[in-house]
Amino acid sequence: SFLLGKVKGIDDKLLKVHFKLYEGLVGATNGALKYIHSQNTKNMVEFSAIQKELALFYNGMRLHELYFGVMCGENMDAMDENLVKDINQYFGSYKTWEKNFIETGTIPGVGFAALCRDKTSGMLFNTWINEFNTGQIVGVDILLVMDMWEHAYICQFELDLNKYATTFMNNVNWSVVSKMYNDSVTNKYSHIMF
Repeated sequence: SFLLGKVKGIDDKLLKVHFKLYEGLVGATNGALKYIHSQNTKNMVEFSAIQKELALFYNGMRLHELYFGVMCGENMDAMDENLVKDINQYFGSYKTWEKNFIETGTIPGVGFAALCRDKTSGMLFNTWINEFNTGQIVGVDILLVMDMWEHAYICQFELDLNKYATTFMNNVNWSVVSKMYNDSVTNKYSHIMF
């Protein structure tokens, strides 16, 4: 609720709907983990189904925390100079990176656009996470995500994905993204938690 009334260009009504979806993912994650921890493996069909769906619920929960966690706040424009250098190194310029990020987010489908940092090489790249659990890349830290499921925009922006993406980008708190970048560089990465 800390975002209500603070996200420029995104209605509180839309955010409240989005929060309810997030709450559902938290509940599903907690329910799945409780079942898994119960050691109840007698019903293999049920146990395997819950194990396989855990990634969907869990990733959905965490991706939403990253999404909500980078919006608004103080020091919005405080982007770490080393993050700027890395964006320039791998994309040529911030504008080129942003264009690539928005284009990644507006490809057909439901999912998330993500700015990632490879833990081994330090390379930055944008990628698409399909739904919540397909397309995630092992060995990266996610620095920024943009939710591209219909529930994130359709009530307000209809099918104008570029307008929604631009509105989201105008609300990114670069001081938060910079902290995640620096934590990734120093191997202390942990994403935003509510």
